[in-house]
Amino acid sequence: SQAIWTYPSAGSIFTGLYPETHGSQQFHQGLREEHPRITDGFGEEVATACFSTTLGVSPERGFDRGFDEFHHIGDEDAGLRPDIMERCNDRLLPWLKQHADEGFFAVVWSMGTHHPFLTPDSEAVDNPAEPMQNASEIPGTQDWMRRLPADRRHDVIGYYDDAIEHADAKL
Repeated sequence: SQAIWTYPSAGSIFTGLYPETHGSQQFHQGLREEHPRITDGFGEEVATACFSTTLGVSPERGFDRGFDEFHHIGDEDAGLRPDIMERCNDRLLPWLKQHADEGFFAVVWSMGTHHPFLTPDSEAVDNPAEPMQNASEIPGTQDWMRRLPADRRHDVIGYYDDAIEHADAKL
């Protein structure tokens, strides 16, 4: 990764350029037309699609250029839903089945391992289809982590590991 957060990192992954060159550092700074894209060179014989659960990687920010299909899953809060991997699979798996017998390139950009580190099975989740708010009392949310003493970092690591395991299992 070329940066510490999504916008510049995604810009580098999708263009092959450093953040200083592609200029996508903040939400309002999308990818410009003149920059190369990860899909360049595939040609007509390869089907390309991107499945993204975040506005950081979205058509609004110029990330759809070069893809045959771009699936922006959910709305502004989609990435904060504990069931985001299931929602992603609802689109991804049929597409993979449709293109299984041909050349394809698919990018899956999911917020499934982003805070709040919650899965549908987390005890703090009442309804996995509802977005989690950054309520200060919900373990795994950003507000909760900010108040957590440093000697309890193992709690954060445990929630993060659970989120990774869930996302990996779904993928």
